Amino acid sequence: MEQNIVQARNTIYKLMGNGQFHEIDNLMVHTHLCSGLDFIQAMWAIALETKVELESEDEN
Repeated sequence: MEQNIVQARNTIYKLMGNGQFHEIDNLMVHTHLCSGLDFIQAMWAIALETKVELESEDEN
């Protein structure tokens, strides 16, 4: 990370630009990556899961 290089399962990424920091649950990301999703797909899945959880809490 210090050199802006990130390695996923089958890909190495060179991060460019300022980017944004997001705090996430590493276990959730790891679980999705191990199930075959790429990082972007994993982040979308987590966003959808979190939204569903929030909507369920709103109903109670």
